[in-house]
Amino acid sequence: TRHRRIAFLSSPVILCAVMVAYLVTAQHVPGWVFIILAFVAGLPSPIRTGGFSGLIPTVVPEPVLPRAYGMEAASYNIAGIAGPALAGLVAGTVSAEWAVAATAIAALIATVVIARVPISPGLPNSERSLRTDLRAGLSLLWQVRPLRAVTVATTLSQGFFGLVVLGFPLFAHALGHKRAVGGLLFSVLAIGALA
Repeated sequence: TRHRRIAFLSSPVILCAVMVAYLVTAQHVPGWVFIILAFVAGLPSPIRTGGFSGLIPTVVPEPVLPRAYGMEAASYNIAGIAGPALAGLVAGTVSAEWAVAATAIAALIATVVIARVPISPGLPNSERSLRTDLRAGLSLLWQVRPLRAVTVATTLSQGFFGLVVLGFPLFAHALGHKRAVGGLLFSVLAIGALA
């Protein structure tokens, strides 16, 4: 897309908007609305988890590129350590609403940071349609065995990680702690991943 900056900014902007919507509507809407809002917040996840990696070569010189990629990969685990622990701490000591507000503030700060990153517009590809590119990408995933294996494994692991998201707060509660302690369990998981 020629509008890459807008695409990259969509991730934190949507997350911030959903968090504000949670806070504004918390006492006035049925629970299924939160599920829809969570779905909307998840839509730009590919930008967050993979898209930003594509910006690294545009802002980092070639000689330090491998180190930059390594630091970027570690940053996911560092965020996975600090984020849930902080959210659990805030939710457990103050309230869940304040934890949601902290998430909105973090997304707002991310928006400001991303707005300052030099992002060049994408080059249009007039030769092929988006459908053709998607078909070619899926064909490549199917034909290249290592790529297919990694994609399947990653997809399955992310599905199971969704269960962990639900399970950790419930597990903490079953152990006699506040559900917010589930954030600490996330952090311990991320420390293991970082190690």
